[in-house]
Amino acid sequence: MNKILALYSNEMLKISKRLSVWIVSILMLVIAVLCPIAFSRTESSFSDEHYDESYSKEAFTKRRDSLSQQLGDTSSFVQHSTVQYSFNGKSVELFSTYLDADEETVELYSSLTIYNTLLSSYDFDKYPIFKTWLSMHALLNYDKAHDELCVLNSVPFNERDEEWFKAFNTTSQLLEYASSALFNHNYQAYYESEKINIENYRDFYLPMIEKIISIDPQGELSVEETGKLEQLFNKIYTYQDELEYGLLSEGERPRIVTSAKREELQDTIAILNYKFEHLQTYQAENDLAHSVNSITIMLGRYCLIIILILIAGSSIAQEMATGSIKSLIIAPVRRWKIFLAKLLSIITWFIAGSVLLVGISTLVTLAIFGSHALPNYLFVSGGTIQSIPYFLYMILHFFVDSLPLFVYLMIAFMISCLTKNTGVAVGVSIGMVLSVNLPSLIISMFGEKNWIDLLPSSNMTITKRVFPFADLMYSDDLMISESFEITSHTLQFSLIYVAILIFILFMIAYDAFTKKDIQ
Repeated sequence: MNKILALYSNEMLKISKRLSVWIVSILMLVIAVLCPIAFSRTESSFSDEHYDESYSKEAFTKRRDSLSQQLGDTSSFVQHSTVQYSFNGKSVELFSTYLDADEETVELYSSLTIYNTLLSSYDFDKYPIFKTWLSMHALLNYDKAHDELCVLNSVPFNERDEEWFKAFNTTSQLLEYASSALFNHNYQAYYESEKINIENYRDFYLPMIEKIISIDPQGELSVEETGKLEQLFNKIYTYQDELEYGLLSEGERPRIVTSAKREELQDTIAILNYKFEHLQTYQAENDLAHSVNSITIMLGRYCLIIILILIAGSSIAQEMATGSIKSLIIAPVRRWKIFLAKLLSIITWFIAGSVLLVGISTLVTLAIFGSHALPNYLFVSGGTIQSIPYFLYMILHFFVDSLPLFVYLMIAFMISCLTKNTGVAVGVSIGMVLSVNLPSLIISMFGEKNWIDLLPSSNMTITKRVFPFADLMYSDDLMISESFEITSHTLQFSLIYVAILIFILFMIAYDAFTKKDIQ
């Protein structure tokens, strides 16, 4: 063991003396620091929701005054009287209004009445209209019900029949609910009005409103926040439908839900419900922060690839070409120990470089956007929601996503053992890394074939299967795509497959090195 440690230390020292390694390493670190700073300048485009000034108290006052001048004395066409109606066989006495005017005047009168009521009764300071979702939708309902009531009141007294009376009662009830929702900020009243309006409407809407009321009974959430909750609930509803009917709606044609996919859907619904109840909705800031971090890591990864391929490809081939390896071969140490020390040094640089890249990039992103901008990864374990801190998740994600890179490192190391030509080992390995997704894309053109699942390229990209709920951390707009995955095999199969592949590459490299005749 002491000899292996000594050889390992010697290898690490030799690698650290290589100028090319340090140049690319420094470039990687510069990318990790400067890219988040540069990309963060786009943050200003995600500012707080703009308040529509046309719904301010001042704007309503101006429109009210303008309409007052336009309509003049409304008593010239507004009449009030107590009228007898026959409803359900009974005589009903009702204080009624008749608007003796054309359709345009009736519409203007309705707007004037609404503005007067808003200006005298609405609290613009506490709940600015279009700042909270409830205020906005309650106003829309109030405006609609009031307009309909004015239209009904434009029907002459002597033409108002039982059907008119039914419509008048329904509209009056809607106006009462809308008024309570708007002026008292009563979410339950809004819900009651929607129960009347819900006919021929989305059947998931009422359950969604009920659920929002349970977490926001005062209706204080903004238009943007409630809109995102609506999107979240819509996804939950869609997944529940897929579970119920056993068909996936993704892609060009429906697919049958397998037992594994059913479990994933159930876990997805559980996570979305958790996010809904804890108001962990999609935020532009989350998307921006994660996208900045992901792009930075993706750019830095190319530098890390070059570093590792240079180390692995030249580890043995260059020393054989220059003859410097003879000093190790003639030493009283077995070749397998030399081989193992070189392999361990490559793995060390792979791990250290990965942690350094992800760590610095994530820390700089956190410093710029704050910890709240990078959410934890949620998953289901034992029927309960668990989480992995974002920092740890990104490191684990990087290692899993770099599995093909590690395989190509082993290929570079193997070629280095088989030949004295460093250029061949480095060139072939870099070519394979840069075209990592090309084989899968070409293979996918053949359609669903069983033999495709047995190819290396179909089993090395396992990120989506290890982290199936990564997409739930962000919205769909700014997601950084994972590697292309087409295999239908389980994660366990792919892991065993890759382990066997790495073992074969290891044995070929080991056999070539231990049996090579070094002159």
